[in-house]
Amino acid sequence: SWDDRTKSLGQPPKTEDGKEPKEVFPDGVHIQLPSKIPDGPVKPHFFLGTPGNKVNLWHYHADKDGDAKSPVEERTASGSSRPPKAHPPESQQVGGKGAYADGQWEVVMIRDLTTEDKDNDIQFARGKLIPLSFSVWDGDNGDQSFKTCVSTWYYLILKTKTPAAVYLWTVIALVLAVGVEFWLVRKAGNT
Repeated sequence: SWDDRTKSLGQPPKTEDGKEPKEVFPDGVHIQLPSKIPDGPVKPHFFLGTPGNKVNLWHYHADKDGDAKSPVEERTASGSSRPPKAHPPESQQVGGKGAYADGQWEVVMIRDLTTEDKDNDIQFARGKLIPLSFSVWDGDNGDQSFKTCVSTWYYLILKTKTPAAVYLWTVIALVLAVGVEFWLVRKAGNT
């Protein structure tokens, strides 16, 4: 979610004085993830990746929400010198929906943890640090293409399931601790 004073869908507002309205672009957001989870500290650039270290982009288009298809387009980028490349329609894996109310956009995007396109799509793994960054476009402010608000890398960790043995050992440790305390109290009472 992010704050935005105006909901911009790309249509300029009508002016009553007959003046030419300013150009308005659609609002949008994209989530950027590396195409491969980094093993070390080297990551792609937080805005559109780097050549040889590409990123997976999930781009929400406010003007396409409500269409028959998803308003989210999946893309791949390999640096800011080249425009991001949209995945073919049959390879679009991300769905989503957005809503605007009270000066705030809320967008939810969803995808399976793994996909068949292992070259372009990030394959999520539990318990690993997964970098992600965000870019937001305010269409009423003239944001489009490279004019955007960009975050640096944040990190996501998908929780792992706690094995049942952890709970079992906790119960055993509690029973043993209570037993030892009971034994010490009895022993102290007998002396």
